[in-house]
Formats: sequence, C-alpha cells, structure tokens
Amino acid sequence: MNHETFSAKEALDLLGTEVRSCLEREGLPVGTPGRIVQIRRSGQCEGGFRVAVRWQSPFRLSQEEFTKTEFERFLIVS
Repeated sequence: MNHETFSAKEALDLLGTEVRSCLEREGLPVGTPGRIVQIRRSGQCEGGFRVAVRWQSPFRLSQEEFTKTEFERFLIVS
C-alpha cells in the first residue's frame, strides 16, 4: 500500500478532532471513539506528517498513528 501523508496544515487542522473506527482494527471494534491528539513526522513519512489517535476504549487505552491513506481507510470524523 502506498502511504500518502498529511501536509503540516492538514495535520494541524485535525488536532482535537473526534473520530471513530469504521473497520475492526487490532482488536478495536467498529465505532470505537478516539481523538486526534498529536502530529508527527517520522519513519515512512519523512516528507509529510502522521496523526496520532488516542482511543477511548475499555479494550485498549493507547495511541495509534495513521498516515493520510490509513486515516481515510480506517477512520471517520465524528
């Protein structure tokens, strides 16, 4: 899968946005709520940015990073 990244403006505009999972992913059920809490430039995203979602789930209290491609595939804005 080719991973498109966010521009700095796109990523900053998403900070604080509430999202939900639209597909089951790594043990999180569909519809799990989360919030975008961080942006980072790293790894496969040297030319762009990823966003980090903090999940609000009793199953997993953690953050997960998404490229723009992954965001569009796995998340919906609440």
